[in-house]
This record gives sequence, C-alpha cells and structure tokens, in this order.
Amino acid sequence: MPTRRDFLIGGQMVVATSVLSGCGWFRWGDGGSDRRVARGGGRLFEPNDRRLTTDHIMVDHLRRYETLQLNAYSGPSGMTLIGYGHAKYARMGMRITPNQAEELLWYDVRNHEAGVKRLLHRPIRVNEFSAMSALAFNVGVGAFSKSSILKRFNRNDRRGSADAFLLWNKYRKNGILTVSGHLSRRRADERRHFLGQSIII
Repeated sequence: MPTRRDFLIGGQMVVATSVLSGCGWFRWGDGGSDRRVARGGGRLFEPNDRRLTTDHIMVDHLRRYETLQLNAYSGPSGMTLIGYGHAKYARMGMRITPNQAEELLWYDVRNHEAGVKRLLHRPIRVNEFSAMSALAFNVGVGAFSKSSILKRFNRNDRRGSADAFLLWNKYRKNGILTVSGHLSRRRADERRHFLGQSIII
C-alpha cells in the first residue's frame, strides 16, 4: 500500500511516497534520534516481485550517511556529486532545491534496487534486500555484484552474508586501503538491519 511520509529538509517540507512491501518500522526516541527495527521482515519475496522495495529505515539511513548537499561538490573519488550523493546529472556549479534532492535520491534508490534484484538467485526478506540496496547505493552495483555478501546469500548463507557487510569499511588514502570509522558505522547499521535488528537513525 502506498505510504506517504513528510520530511523537513533545509527548512522545507518534502513529501515522499513509496511502497513499503509490508515492512514498517517501530520508533522510540531519546529526543534526538530514533531507534528503528523492521517489522514484517519474515516474509520472503521473489527478486522479481514488484512489491520488493527498499524500506524507509534504509532510505533514512542513506539520508543520514550521505548528508544533503544542495551545491554540486567533488566527492572522495573525484566524481561530481549533488544532493544525497547523486552523480548522473551532477555538474559543477549546479544548485538544486531540497525537493529536487529528494527526487534524485528516490531515482537512485530505484535504480540500485533494480541492479540488486538482477543479481539475486533466491527469495529474500525486505530487510535483507533493503540493506543490500543501501550498500549498492554506496559502492555501486558493479562492486556489489562481486561481493561476498551476494555470493554467500545466493548460497543460502545468510549469516555469512550479514557478516560480510563489515568488510566494506575501507577507502583508499594515498593508494592504501584505510579503515574508515564512518564506513564502519555505516556497514554495522546495514548488517544489523539485514539481520532484522534495530538501528539508530
């Protein structure tokens, strides 16, 4: 069932509508953050099921870690980015509105969902799929296609697949792979969501 959520971004209210595939979220907060856990995650979906989409917990996770940039900027790899890490239409000197950033975010989410679906060989739960899509959003579908996360999942090693998220916590600094605290936290959240555990947004 289509679900509407409103987001206050940059002082403007942004409305996003999507299909949650039966995956909702529980919320209890400390005044500054929410702890969320997927529900309805026990149901398995075939990869080609149109109801299989990234849940809002992982979309909020992307907003948190990508952060909103309304002016185009050069990312760590030198690629021009804008909004929530969007690359395809980004050009240096470009400026967008919060609403446009939200549209680009959902455009990227749907594209990465499609890429992940093509690689899956067995039924999957919404929380598992959402965590994979969030990782693919960050590293690219090409890199995800070669990952042990995918290989282990397709062998029905779900626990091994979850643990493999933690391997994707490095970036190149002066040509040397270096552990990133930011990426370590991001991967830990994705692993927990894959396993159906709560994460803090």
